[in-house]
Amino acid sequence: IANQLQSWLNEQISASYRNFNFSNSIRRLSGLTEHRIPAQQKAPTLAVIIKSFSMKYYLILFITLTQYTSVAQSTKIIASTKPSSALEKILIKEMYDFSNAWGLSDTATLSKLLAPEYRHSDVFGEIQHRNEWLIFAAKKRDMSNLKINDIEILMYYDNMAVITGKMTYLFGTEKIKQYLRFTQIFGNYNGQWKRIAFQGTYIKNVK
Repeated sequence: IANQLQSWLNEQISASYRNFNFSNSIRRLSGLTEHRIPAQQKAPTLAVIIKSFSMKYYLILFITLTQYTSVAQSTKIIASTKPSSALEKILIKEMYDFSNAWGLSDTATLSKLLAPEYRHSDVFGEIQHRNEWLIFAAKKRDMSNLKINDIEILMYYDNMAVITGKMTYLFGTEKIKQYLRFTQIFGNYNGQWKRIAFQGTYIKNVK
């Protein structure tokens, strides 16, 4: 930034001399002034111009540094925390309630546990918004023996939880065991924890 400002300063000094000489040449040709420039109209000295533009240079540099400091302060990293034992139990129960409701195609329960801005990234890389996913969830499916383990929960601002873990269940009439690695985000909406986002990846026995 300093190099760019210095380059700009040099250009302004040169332009000032060019403009001054050109302006006085026009005056001479049009007879508006004498050939000799009056003392009060003499070109400012290089020292005067440098002083003038130096003040502008330092002012611009000061404003730039002030803006940089402001942005740096506003982008402070928020540290995560671990949930209390009681909150951890609540969030794990929410995940089980949600997954069991999905297995039963219980969209009434799912609607209560979904945030308005819900985003679902499925195992095939497709993104669905809340209403789209509820239409999908309403389809009948055969799922049983749900288990969730390897759970880790990180809290932000006490009202957002980022949860990672593994999920296993038996799927379909063939009872094929599915292994899923997931990331879920839950938010607290006036005391009710709701799922904001989900991403799942099969890690074995894809079907």
